[in-house]
Amino acid sequence: MKVKRAILEKLASSYKNSSKKGKGELRKELIATTDYNRSYASWLLSNSRLEVVLLNSEGKRVIFIGEIWKIRLKALVWLWQLLDYSWGKRWVAKLEA
Repeated sequence: MKVKRAILEKLASSYKNSSKKGKGELRKELIATTDYNRSYASWLLSNSRLEVVLLNSEGKRVIFIGEIWKIRLKALVWLWQLLDYSWGKRWVAKLEA
């Protein structure tokens, strides 16, 4: 699994800046080496490294960089801390305000 992730990281860095033809070649290379499905491989290549920028309560930027599930988890924990570790019922009232 670590080998597949390393191959994905190597190809994903050049995938975003490639032309349509270049993206197809990179996708074919990933499919050949990892045996991933075509649509899953293209999703992985386009979503392997994301950057999410949020503002905290003081107005400072908080940047989350990484894989999409790690970003979601970090952003959720950050929001949970920002709302003083409250639970779901109290989130609704704070988020609607």
